[in-house]
Amino acid sequence: MRVGAADEGDDAGLDRRARVPALVAEAVASGARRLVLLSAHGVGEAGDDHPLKSAERAVRDSGVGWTILRPDWFSQNFSEAFWRQGILAGALALPTGDGRTPFVDAEDIAEVAAAAVRGLCRRDRRRGPLELTRPAVRRRSAFGSVRRGR
Repeated sequence: MRVGAADEGDDAGLDRRARVPALVAEAVASGARRLVLLSAHGVGEAGDDHPLKSAERAVRDSGVGWTILRPDWFSQNFSEAFWRQGILAGALALPTGDGRTPFVDAEDIAEVAAAAVRGLCRRDRRRGPLELTRPAVRRRSAFGSVRRGR
């Protein structure tokens, strides 16, 4: 099912901001009792025009249990995607200055998402989204951590 398209063959009519809210409404109408959304780090501080803002709002306002996951950069960026060529070439240049950025393994994100689907990891309005990160930025550790989001 394609939600928000003006015509099945017309991607130009697709309202990208309406897709997740429409999916959430359809899921709840069909009996879903819990929703889990993979969002992104920094969405809480982003402007209202950020496309994930409407997605998060729809999940929060759905009336059912929800968990919103906001992971930092994926560790796989070094080996599977964006930065692989730079790594293989021996030089990776990023505009980070002296800043530190945590990375989290996609498998760890999947474990948290699976726990959320099973109801083992629930969030509500008081506690907000789960910011998924690695504590290596703050201390040396091989394990991921979860900190409260905004």
